[in-house]
Amino acid sequence: NSMLTASGMYRDCPVLVSDNNWTYNYLNTAPDMYNGCKSLTTVVSRFPSLQNADRFFKDCVSLVNVDLDFSFPAITSAVSMCENCISIKEVDGTFNYLTNGERMFYGCKGLKTINVNFPSLTNANNMFTHTMLSGDNTFNAPQLENFDSTFEGVNYNGSFVMNVNINPTSAVKAFASSGISEFNNTGSFNRLTNALYMFLDCPNLTTVDFGTAPVLTNIDGLF
Repeated sequence: NSMLTASGMYRDCPVLVSDNNWTYNYLNTAPDMYNGCKSLTTVVSRFPSLQNADRFFKDCVSLVNVDLDFSFPAITSAVSMCENCISIKEVDGTFNYLTNGERMFYGCKGLKTINVNFPSLTNANNMFTHTMLSGDNTFNAPQLENFDSTFEGVNYNGSFVMNVNINPTSAVKAFASSGISEFNNTGSFNRLTNALYMFLDCPNLTTVDFGTAPVLTNIDGLF
């Protein structure tokens, strides 16, 4: 109960199936805690003080049952947190303090729907790359700076709608080679300077509500 750090605590454990019994009240830093636990299906423990969750569930290919926003209310860094968790199907909720979400759900090929709110997020580089989103999806990150490749390669053979509230400085290849069919931005790109290849190779794209972008200078290959 008084544990403060747990880096790699269960890393590559081949038989761990669940962790249901604890509230890790004081745990602050735990990169790689379950990294590579290929049999892990369920984590309902709570981590109310955890800030560093880098690679926390990376390569946990069987993980299905985890309530991320409830279990991790304080995380600030989640680099590759759920990378290659191919059994996760949906992500919902608000992550109030998360600033770095680079590759957080990279390669989650079972992920179909997101409805997420990131009030403090600044880095979403490759956050949902190579997932399989479909239908309507919502991504709110009003403090975002890096939107590079966030949804690159998403469901190329299908289609999805993306509703966003973002104001990044860079959006290089944000939706490149994806199945996006409709893009709706509720705000304006007041800070965006670089949109290089933002919608490169998006064969299903029919509608873009881009808003205004008064300082945008690089639109090479935008569409």
